Amino acid sequence: MEPLITVMRRMIAASLDDPDTHLALRMILANDPAPAPEAVWNWARADVRFQDEWPQVVSSLPKLLQAPVGDCNDLAVAVASLLAAARIPVRLALGYDDEGKPRHIWAQAWRNGWIHVDPSPGAAPPGTTSPTEVINARISGWEPIAI
Repeated sequence: MEPLITVMRRMIAASLDDPDTHLALRMILANDPAPAPEAVWNWARADVRFQDEWPQVVSSLPKLLQAPVGDCNDLAVAVASLLAAARIPVRLALGYDDEGKPRHIWAQAWRNGWIHVDPSPGAAPPGTTSPTEVINARISGWEPIAI
């Protein structure tokens, strides 16, 4: 079985090659005057229903657009795909509990430093938290996404 991060990176790459990703980005930015990270966050919070561990397979953004329900893995792929399509440097942040088990994953965008873009329930809007405040997760690594 492939590591989850490998699957997620493949879904982001597939999303960037799909015209639906670029159409969705244009629509999101046209309907929200906020900067791209905030506009993408607003879209994900309003238009994607969060369901923990749903499904156990990570979706590409075009698949998520067809059935807008997912967990933090799906949201991280969607956000990273949209931000990469906007030519904003993006990476995935991995959070672990005190026992070293994966707890959470989310996207970060570069804007004068890395800001969190995590539309999961309980997470704060982009740029308003420090890494230690995100969903009680301890960050121990990042995965940059090449754009």
